[in-house]
Amino acid sequence: METKLKPIFQEEFKALGTDVSIDIVLEEEADQKKAELSLLAIKELIKREEKVFSRFDEESVLGKLNQNLNKWHKVPIDLLFIAKKALLYFKQSERLYDVRVLEILEEIGYLKNFHTTDFTKIKKPKDFVFKKEALEKDLQIQKDEILFKCKMDFSGIVKGYIADKVGFFLKKQGFLNFIVDLGGDLFVSGKNREDKNWIIGIEGVPEEKLLLDLKNASIATSGVTRRNWSVAGKKFHHLVNPLAPENFSFDLSSISVIEESSLEADFMAKFLFLLGEKKGQEFSRKNKIKSFFLFPDGRIWISPEGKKALV
Repeated sequence: METKLKPIFQEEFKALGTDVSIDIVLEEEADQKKAELSLLAIKELIKREEKVFSRFDEESVLGKLNQNLNKWHKVPIDLLFIAKKALLYFKQSERLYDVRVLEILEEIGYLKNFHTTDFTKIKKPKDFVFKKEALEKDLQIQKDEILFKCKMDFSGIVKGYIADKVGFFLKKQGFLNFIVDLGGDLFVSGKNREDKNWIIGIEGVPEEKLLLDLKNASIATSGVTRRNWSVAGKKFHHLVNPLAPENFSFDLSSISVIEESSLEADFMAKFLFLLGEKKGQEFSRKNKIKSFFLFPDGRIWISPEGKKALV
């Protein structure tokens, strides 16, 4: 007997400097209008978050903080939350996740939106120096106020955070089965239109080689295939290792991680990438992380926990 497919609402658009897609399974055709109105609200939600977190917009909340250092500023609750997470992840990663690497990114030419920057005009960077005290010395929080002692960039975890916010919003609207995809950060809820778990692929991996079976989970990918460039013959990417800022490794193409939230998956994927192949795999095994390591030659390593999510 053939399974009757439920109607589905699908939309794709550009935001946050990436491709965004929303797929919502509808229980009945009448839910179409509700989904359309929800999409409008989602676009407004993302715009508001961009006005808070964009480092390329001098008028964003983050942009103004980076221009007015050593002063206390009252900021939105979203930025307070992410700043507290940054402090937590700094400690959990033993300094590998550090929002202050913005100064290195700017030094190697990543000053503007990646897609509009002409890296051929960037001068050879100076010697890399990144000797910082503990993050809480430069990023201070007091009730609803923040003080920056140097420039910060939270983009490493913001997409995952926003994917979670969109997912929670859709659930509040009564939708149970959907996928939110913010440029590779996925919030997966419920089941697909066939009333089965969602089948998800990983960017850069052929479907015949790997597919994931997901329900009520998030997956994020961190890698260097999209954002890499050359300056004076040296190749760079955006995943700066604060403990070795002169070393831009291309031994790995990307790492994907499955977690309960997109925010946690976003952080963990970056952390594992910065740990490198051997330490990242060891950490995944020891801490039962569902991780997938993709190499430039097409090889893929899957953690023991990750294998449980395979189709």
